[in-house]
Amino acid sequence: MTRLNAPAAAAAVLVLLTGCSDASTPTTAPAASASSASSASSVAPASSPATAAGEDAAALAARVVAAMDARKTAKVSMTAQSPAGTTTGSGATRFGESTDMAMRVVAGATTMNLVLLGTSVYVQSPSLPTKKWIKISAGATDPLSRALAPTLESISSNASIEAMLDSYQGIPVTKAGTSTLDGVPVAEYVYALDAAALTAGIPESLRAQAGTQFDGATGTTSMWVDDEGLVRKVLATVRLTSGTSQTTLRYTDWGAPVTIDAPSAADVVDAASLS
Repeated sequence: MTRLNAPAAAAAVLVLLTGCSDASTPTTAPAASASSASSASSVAPASSPATAAGEDAAALAARVVAAMDARKTAKVSMTAQSPAGTTTGSGATRFGESTDMAMRVVAGATTMNLVLLGTSVYVQSPSLPTKKWIKISAGATDPLSRALAPTLESISSNASIEAMLDSYQGIPVTKAGTSTLDGVPVAEYVYALDAAALTAGIPESLRAQAGTQFDGATGTTSMWVDDEGLVRKVLATVRLTSGTSQTTLRYTDWGAPVTIDAPSAADVVDAASLS
């Protein structure tokens, strides 16, 4: 299972980037358009804490991953709220060996388009030093890539259900009840998270910046799953002494055709060339 930030970790990154304590610069988020690729391949360990209703975390993960593997694509929308403001996004994703995604994200006055393909990220925004798409490749060491990478990683990985389940291995999950969502019967599953679980997915560069900000932090992630095992909604909450951040993800149109393509080569500039 590909390890990326889980939604709760992304919510924690949002707290840090939007200045829930001393930081003052709002998150500059990505944006984009359509989707590409991925299938889910692994699940949580065989020995895993049981839910209140008897389904253990491993069985839940296996059911969700199998449903994702069968449908492969979804449309996704995101709303992230912190004391510093609100970030919204919408786009499409396809699950596989990598989670390819296209999304448009708005954070305050900043709008960004994001396309994530394999280990490369393409980002376009009026706030960046060119009107073209900027390509940021994995492991790039130029100043612009290093500056943008943590934010792009946290946002692009937000939609990775598989990553969330991977990062929650060994964490007890409780079945909180049943309801309907968009007319579809769903069951709600809740993970209780401590500071270690919340910060596990934060990029190293931001972890150092966080300092003691997450000491004593707590959080929860609620996941609404339908009878097929498809995730319909995720709500991740991070609570700090300085404020609370929430990230809500909604998944719709499972299995519908999506398109995620790299921008035309003529419209792309490598981040290293701008440094």
